[in-house]
Amino acid sequence: MISRRPPLLFIFSAMLWPALAASASPEYRFTFSNPAIGSQDAPWVLEYFSAPDCAPCLRFEQDDLADLLPQVASGRLRIVFRDLPASLTDANLARRLFCLQELPQSPDQLIENRLQLKSTAGEASLPSPLPGRSAARWQACISGLEADEIALHNLEIFSSRGFHATPSFVLVASDEPRRPALALTGRGAPAAVRAAVSNDSFDQSLEGR
Repeated sequence: MISRRPPLLFIFSAMLWPALAASASPEYRFTFSNPAIGSQDAPWVLEYFSAPDCAPCLRFEQDDLADLLPQVASGRLRIVFRDLPASLTDANLARRLFCLQELPQSPDQLIENRLQLKSTAGEASLPSPLPGRSAARWQACISGLEADEIALHNLEIFSSRGFHATPSFVLVASDEPRRPALALTGRGAPAAVRAAVSNDSFDQSLEGR
């Protein structure tokens, strides 16, 4: 089952963007990026679009995401978490999800921390920031505007792909830039990803499923 994104999300994002662009702190612009697991040299990259209040996304992370970890561990797959903008009431949750990249954790622990945050509306206790990461950097991440800006950038990509619901996925062969990306939605996506990574090819007929 796929969760339809309400029009309010896009209205809220359009209203919020000018304020973010005008007030973002220059010293922290482009300091952070979307959380990811897996080698940067992986031949396959899966972009996972999620929303803080998306129940099917939570089920995907509970039931299906772990099935992709063997491909991550083998160095064949990298997963990028592209969380979309949240409503004002979910802003704390969205920023904490984004800032998980600052914590010491394995891929399994990152998934578990995401589940903990989503199931507690962002109030779960988390480990301390990575050694060497300053308290100022951590605070800049969870309270600054850059996380919101990147979420809006994720929304632009989400919309450009023609997606209307989350969870949605884009699978890219990073070592073959001319190969078309595969856009997927729904519960069949993990199986399609596993098959593509294992076979080093994917069936374009799966597009949109």
